[in-house]
Amino acid sequence: MEDGVNADGDADESRETDDRLRLAVEAAEMGTWELDLQSGESPVRSRQHDQIFGYEEPVEDWSLDRFLEHVHPDDRADVERRFETALETGEWRFECRIRRADGEQRWIMAQGEFFYDGGEPVRAVGIVQDVTERKERQRELERQNKRLESFASMLAHEVRNPLGIAQIYLQHARRGDDDAFDQVETAHERIEEMITVLLVLAEGKQSAVDPEPVCLGGLATEVWETLSAPDGRLRVETDLVVEAEPHHLRHILENLFENALEHGGDDVAVRVGGLDDGFYVADDGRGVPEPKREQVFEAGYTTDTSGIGLGLTFIGQLADAYGWDCRVAESETEGARFEFTDVDVVSTG
Repeated sequence: MEDGVNADGDADESRETDDRLRLAVEAAEMGTWELDLQSGESPVRSRQHDQIFGYEEPVEDWSLDRFLEHVHPDDRADVERRFETALETGEWRFECRIRRADGEQRWIMAQGEFFYDGGEPVRAVGIVQDVTERKERQRELERQNKRLESFASMLAHEVRNPLGIAQIYLQHARRGDDDAFDQVETAHERIEEMITVLLVLAEGKQSAVDPEPVCLGGLATEVWETLSAPDGRLRVETDLVVEAEPHHLRHILENLFENALEHGGDDVAVRVGGLDDGFYVADDGRGVPEPKREQVFEAGYTTDTSGIGLGLTFIGQLADAYGWDCRVAESETEGARFEFTDVDVVSTG
């Protein structure tokens, strides 16, 4: 009798353990599965498993092949390779993208353990979990880290030039050149302005900008005159007035003009014109190859092996802070044409 009581107690404890495990798996929103490695069929699965793949009702004919049909084509080869490795190691763990039954793309994590009979794999059991939100948080963190690195690089890059100018003219001022103090003051104002712009870039679309009507053509001419380009030519073909903070638009134009001079030479011709809902800046330089046009606004992109590729990143992020769309196309003279749309236009002249 005593042995019988112990057996019942063991059975009760086993059931209680199973119930706890089941509740834990459900709480973690995991699906469970079992796979017959001889037939490739998966007759035993939890309801949560099928729901992860987009099925509200249990699927009658689930199998390894059907699972692979849901795996994103770009991930399928890796999943299959991991499966072949698992047949030898006994453990199968991976993350991949899937297409649910409703067509939605999600990320899953799957993990399984293989069982053998006479050295041959016969059965596998495991879990599957939707990890899409974790993947999105991870990608957002990576984007933020990249933005932070870009911000730090741009801060050093953009501040270095006016700081160097201030140091040079400070030496002149110490030797009694009173006019040099004006140059030092201008350089410091430039640094302060640059820091303000970079803070806008760091905050992105959440930044607080205070736009005002700005004459695009007049500002473009003013910026061009500050550059050392005696052989270059600027042609303004618009009377457009847009909503922006003047120093923000100034920095966009300045970086575009410097980019044109760098890649088009000292005699580059630059045009500034209006669009239905924005403006463009075009040049007759080398242009940007079409396969590279989506990359030019990314941090670090450059065709100059000695550069760090921050000017166009600067432009893209500043435009993004205003909610403007910017794209690169080919100009009429086969150079580069930078187009800005979704701009708040006050008047077209």
